[in-house]
Amino acid sequence: MSATDESPGLDQSDKRLRSGVTWNVASLAVLGFAGIALNVLIGRHFGAAALGVFNQVMGAYILFSMAAAGGINYSLLGAVAEAPADRPRVAGAVVGALLPTILLAAAVTAAFFASGNWVADVLDSPGVAKGMRDAAPGLFFFALNKQLLAVVNGMQRMRAFAIYQALRYVLILVGFVILWSASCSGDELSLVWTIAEGTLFVVLAVEVGLQVSWRQAVDVVNWSRVHLIFGSRSVLSAMLLELNAKIDIWMLGLWLGDASVGVYSLAANLAEGFYQLIVVLQNNFNPVLASLSARGSSAELHALIAKARRWIVPSFAGLALVSAALYPWTLPLLAEGPEFADSWLPFAILVGSIGALAAWLPFGSLLLMAKRPAWNSLLMALVVGVNVGANALLIPRFGIVGAALGTAIAFAAFCLLLKVLARRLLGVRL
Repeated sequence: MSATDESPGLDQSDKRLRSGVTWNVASLAVLGFAGIALNVLIGRHFGAAALGVFNQVMGAYILFSMAAAGGINYSLLGAVAEAPADRPRVAGAVVGALLPTILLAAAVTAAFFASGNWVADVLDSPGVAKGMRDAAPGLFFFALNKQLLAVVNGMQRMRAFAIYQALRYVLILVGFVILWSASCSGDELSLVWTIAEGTLFVVLAVEVGLQVSWRQAVDVVNWSRVHLIFGSRSVLSAMLLELNAKIDIWMLGLWLGDASVGVYSLAANLAEGFYQLIVVLQNNFNPVLASLSARGSSAELHALIAKARRWIVPSFAGLALVSAALYPWTLPLLAEGPEFADSWLPFAILVGSIGALAAWLPFGSLLLMAKRPAWNSLLMALVVGVNVGANALLIPRFGIVGAALGTAIAFAAFCLLLKVLARRLLGVRL
């Protein structure tokens, strides 16, 4: 082990990362349970078509929510992580982020509400229009919550961050139970986003309000300008990231019916639960990457990546194999109906690709944390192009299996391009 590996700064970062990862993995268990339970309950009690509508609404919701947040959250996270102890600076950065977000979120929410009929016509699914209208208030609060969570993340309050992430999904599940008890129709289930995000906003407002010295805020106007410039260069990448995650479901909706989309959605959402392990690592690495990049500490950055990979790669490879092997045995507990048996192969392809690329995926926000938002937007644009092309070629021939293969190809393209850009722009070897 080199002297760099044993440096006090790196050891301290390692301890924070271990603690943060532990808490966020525990949070992920809650997230996973809630996510699986939600899809299972919708499939069991409302049918595959309702599950397909719900996930198509969720795809539009997430895409619009990235536009509503405007990429400002990435700028805010980096600003807080660079000097979390500078209370006037942090307060200024937070206020400077919230003010433009409120205006932007209101405008995007209105556009989301108004576009429901058009999206429903494109997808030939009338229930999508009702779902989008019901989810619209939740989208507004989601954008605000994105900023508030960025503050918690930037301060490396990872225990609190984990709790709030878990709370979001518990609230979504609670929202479903409320709607189910009220005998709502399947098209009304998207109200869960409004219930969950509205409640979470109240909790996060109290959390951040206690951590930020509002009266000490300085340079608010300047911070708003900084955030808006960064956001304008990164918002496209944020939207493309979420679009990329739902391209398979949306493109299936163009070629196949709601029932087929529902079957694939079960596999895709369970694979998304597996991918959340990657997101946990990203959330913990991001403030550290931002801090090391701001200081130009490339040696520590390389040492951190190398040490992390020693356990990330074998862990994810093993988890992917176990998950794929156990899926057929657990499927009867998750969904009723013979049609859901076809979801196994797409699931195996999706988790297999995540496991195979785990050496690079946890560092997927590196360009953003190193303040290269425009390059990150270019990266995501290229990946989305690959994803659309692969799905367009494979879905007509292979159906839901083709959607999984197209998504796996997009994952591989992302990692390859990230590796090239990190080396050329930052001198970082991934």
